[in-house]
This record gives sequence, structure tokens and C-alpha cells, in this order.
Amino acid sequence: LPLQINWRNITTILIKSTNYFSVHYHFLENRSICLAGINFLSVPARMALHYYPKIKLPEKTDFLLTHAPPKDILDNGFGCTILKKFVNKLKPSYHLFGHIHETAGQTISESKTIFMNTSFINN
Repeated sequence: LPLQINWRNITTILIKSTNYFSVHYHFLENRSICLAGINFLSVPARMALHYYPKIKLPEKTDFLLTHAPPKDILDNGFGCTILKKFVNKLKPSYHLFGHIHETAGQTISESKTIFMNTSFINN
């Protein structure tokens, strides 16, 4: 999940750590993956989703992972309108995002999707 961290450093650490113990991770950005029958899709909506992702969408999305929230969903007025349209079209079971630290840890449900702000910093 591309959040506010340097993924190159994290990836380097994870690659080096495989020398010491088994690590399984998947870097998802603009792609989907099915793990144990659960479908994950990640799109790089950092501050905003400027266009619909040009990727093949899975038939069903269990978890949508983005950096920023959609408009009017735990967004403190900073959510993305295009992302909201994308979520409404995709209809994931869960949408996990961060970026808005003031709503960290909050969850709401709307139109059969559970939205979760997975930020772990609360200003």
C-alpha cells in the first residue's frame, strides 16, 4: 500500500531480510492480485486520482488500497472526486486508505463498501 513512506528503502530492507527469514510481500501499484481467494487492487491515488487507472480490473474486488480517501469519506474535505466515482463503479467490499491523519482508525460503511482510514498517526 503506497503510503507516506519511502518504498525503495522498505523494499531494500525486505530483500535483505530474506537472507535471515522467510518474507512474503507483494508491491501493488496499479495492479491486482488474488491471495487465498481474496482479491486486492491498488491504485496510486496519492493526493488525487487524476484519471481512471488503465489496468484490467478484477471481476470482484475485495480490498481496494489507495493512499488518499475518496471525496466525502473520512476526508476532512480533501478527498478525491474521481476516486469516489471509481469506487462507486468498482464496488469493493473494503476500501483501505490513509493520508488524512485526523480520521486515523475510523471506519464507515456506505453502499456495501466498508471504508477504513488505516493511518496510524493522529495529529
